[in-house]
Amino acid sequence: MFNLNKIPEETKVLYLQTIAIAGLITSLLLSAKAWSTERSFPLSPVFSGPEVSAGLHDGLFLITILSLAGGLFRTQFRKYLIALGLVSLLTLVSLDINRLQPWVLHYFAILFLFSSFVSKRFFTALSVLNVARIIVGGIYFWSGIQKINYRFFTEIFPWFTEHLWSPFGLAGAYTIVFIGLFVPFIESFFALGLFTRKFRNISITGSVLML
Repeated sequence: MFNLNKIPEETKVLYLQTIAIAGLITSLLLSAKAWSTERSFPLSPVFSGPEVSAGLHDGLFLITILSLAGGLFRTQFRKYLIALGLVSLLTLVSLDINRLQPWVLHYFAILFLFSSFVSKRFFTALSVLNVARIIVGGIYFWSGIQKINYRFFTEIFPWFTEHLWSPFGLAGAYTIVFIGLFVPFIESFFALGLFTRKFRNISITGSVLML
């Protein structure tokens, strides 16, 4: 099994930053329509005020993408470019609260650590990795806990896995409901494992397999 503990912390931080930036850019491009005004449902701005032009939405989106892309390069302006990208992203979210999806919050929190908003004296490889683990582990833990409800067990999980159990009829339906009872606890266990050296590799592997 690939052992993350053997990778130097500074290298982990570089990987984290690069993957987070690339992941956010990719996610934004895949959901580009949600960041424009060309869609079938109205905007829901956080603050009331005059209507903002479509050009401003597109301009902010472009600034976000270009600033984050610039943050991929190792320059002295990297942290400022990331900060600019995050400010533009936050402005877009304030113009429509529907854009505040879990993945947006996740990437924003991670990249905030690499922005100019964080003082250099607090920026150490260990502190960045620890905070990132809290962010990812916390989100994953809540994702598991909030699944402990009747609707997830009887509707959502059976629907999500329908192609697996439907050929087996009623027996398959009962089986998948039984399996679903363990899903929230397995996911929460993997989240807690991220906080320990002993179970971190197992948790990462298990989390990836659950996808």
